[in-house]
Amino acid sequence: MEEKKTYTEDELVQMYQDGDITLVEFIDKHSKDWQDEYMQFCENENKDINEDSAWAFLEWKAGQLEKAMEEGNA
Repeated sequence: MEEKKTYTEDELVQMYQDGDITLVEFIDKHSKDWQDEYMQFCENENKDINEDSAWAFLEWKAGQLEKAMEEGNA
């Protein structure tokens, strides 16, 4: 079984900014946890896997991070 190449957050951001990957690919290359969370997010929100739902997922993740920071958990 071939292992998937992993990327740092900075590498993924740069790849997206350079137009080398889409937001869906950004999530797919991020981590297995993010892949699973994104699939669950789409299912829970009744969304298709596309750029719009990927953007919504990333906004949701940012909200989670902000909340964790406010609570001193990040």
